[in-house]
Amino acid sequence: MATDSEDNIWVSTSEGVSKISAIPNDVYDAIPELKIFPNPSSDVIYLNNNGRHIQQLRIYNNLGVIYYSNNSVQEQYCINVASLAKGIYYIDLQLSEKMLTKKIVVN
Repeated sequence: MATDSEDNIWVSTSEGVSKISAIPNDVYDAIPELKIFPNPSSDVIYLNNNGRHIQQLRIYNNLGVIYYSNNSVQEQYCINVASLAKGIYYIDLQLSEKMLTKKIVVN
């Protein structure tokens, strides 16, 4: 199994390779996208939710080890990632409308 740059999931099966894509719906498209920048980063990552509150967030690796967690309701975050090892991490964000998972790269 692999994920490409457009968040499509590719799965190897006995019949060959299959692509699984998320199908956007009207509710999802109506919610402004969260901005995470710079990504990749080696020191600080900023999160901005275009005036909407982030209820909770956590950063974890592909094994599920949580490196950062914050339950403070905010519209923007500034997170220091300098102490994290180089690699790919995931951010789970609880918004009032839905839960999002985004990928970040620390280099």
